[in-house]
Amino acid sequence: MTIEERKKKLNLEKSAFKLVQDLRGIEAKTGTEFEGCKENGNYDKDYKYQYGACFNINNKNKYILFADCNGDYQYDENTDKIIDGGEIELEKGIEMEGIFPETDESLCIVFTLPDPVVTINNNKNVDSGEIELKIKDSNEIKTITIYKTGLIEIN
Repeated sequence: MTIEERKKKLNLEKSAFKLVQDLRGIEAKTGTEFEGCKENGNYDKDYKYQYGACFNINNKNKYILFADCNGDYQYDENTDKIIDGGEIELEKGIEMEGIFPETDESLCIVFTLPDPVVTINNNKNVDSGEIELKIKDSNEIKTITIYKTGLIEIN
């Protein structure tokens, strides 16, 4: 294995672990108030603050983390607020190969209290979601699986 191949493989590992770290970060925020939601007029005193991540297959090297201000379990650019620096870029040479299940070319994962509960693509009946990360021009893939129970795996 050449040095360049090792760098690409390391970038794949780093991207997978960073994505999981970001998901755990928004899971930890669930239930904490996000001031930006009040600005949209969607704030309700009984609202349980929920946070999510959204992946779009047409934007293969980025994903977003957001506060789900309107509580619809998906990213809505008109009402929800992007958090933690906006769009997160994958490491150099890494892209999303696939997302499952795909709804309108995207996959949204939203964490809600109390456990937290994970909602995938605004469908409480979906048991899991997957993001496949790939080294460009290679068959090397890492699959991140998010279960509705909150378990996250890297394979």
